[in-house]
Amino acid sequence: MELEGERVRIMSDFYNGNKILTLKDINRKVPGVFIVEGTRTAGKTTFFNSFCVNRFLEHGEQFLLLYRNKLELTNVDEKFFSDIKNLFFKDMEMKEKKINGGAAVRLLLDGKECGFATALSQSKKIKTMSHIFNKVVNIIFDEFQPEDNMYLTDEVTRLRSILTSVARGRGEMSRYVRLFMISNLCSIVNPYFTRFNITNRLRKDTRFLRFDGGVYERTVNAAAIKAAEENPVLRAFEGDSYDKMLMGNAYLLDEYTLTHTPHSMGNYICTVYYNSKYYGVIEYPYEGVVYINNNGDRSRKPIMVLRPHDMQNNFNTLRPYTNTVLKFSLAFSQGMLRFKNLECREMAFEMIQQLSLMRGYYI
Repeated sequence: MELEGERVRIMSDFYNGNKILTLKDINRKVPGVFIVEGTRTAGKTTFFNSFCVNRFLEHGEQFLLLYRNKLELTNVDEKFFSDIKNLFFKDMEMKEKKINGGAAVRLLLDGKECGFATALSQSKKIKTMSHIFNKVVNIIFDEFQPEDNMYLTDEVTRLRSILTSVARGRGEMSRYVRLFMISNLCSIVNPYFTRFNITNRLRKDTRFLRFDGGVYERTVNAAAIKAAEENPVLRAFEGDSYDKMLMGNAYLLDEYTLTHTPHSMGNYICTVYYNSKYYGVIEYPYEGVVYINNNGDRSRKPIMVLRPHDMQNNFNTLRPYTNTVLKFSLAFSQGMLRFKNLECREMAFEMIQQLSLMRGYYI
């Protein structure tokens, strides 16, 4: 399933996704979800946009572009095609036409219908027009991790609804489609990594990772990093959290491996019982951090549990204490969560994931 032909030649300094396209999922089956995140400006979007156009030209496979909000469904033809046109498709033209009151956009390549675009916010409308997508095979969801960390309510459910609508038709109840999810490094605690059980499995040196139904790749592009380092405007901001994300060596919203022991006076928030161990959640106002240790005080109430099978007498689920957990989650989103060790980090991620299920979005 590699890129084919002269139209989509790979430029050596940019991202090449041919490797991930050959991988099987954790069950050694053909994956349907391909997640790629990493260095900004590395060429991830260029590769997959070119891949989809090439598959249309060579095999007649139409594609679908996914955005988050309806307002993003403007000038889709230019946003999608302008860069790859200059690189690979100089003699071709792409035009767009809005359909179903703007809930979707039809894309035409040299007058031929090649694909569509829609938004997750339009998932209900897409159910009623699923028939028009019966030739769609490849789906691109670019920037699935927003830099402002603002997800739609029930966003994963909306995505699944659209995938179900697209996979109908052509004589099959559910046909094979590919979903390409592309992003810069924003946060490992996001609704998609939670759904695919990726969060707790990622490590600093993870390059590829397999999960049920999909594969994941983290890419660090040396040429893109060097170009950013040599750009005087970007050098002026060197060292901040965005710079670390740009260089591909840290998530924008996370200091997710940071272990630290505060030394000032703290306020004990709660005890969490997880995996047969007691964890303490302590706020240190002077240092501005929330700290997790694995020496939770069993006499302090409340004692919270994250999973039903951990429930015991006098323990509570997170739901009655949403404000307490919100403080915890806010500390994470601001990069002010600290852990005694990686075991404590695992518990913290589980706690934030449970909050996301309760609230429907991430702080």
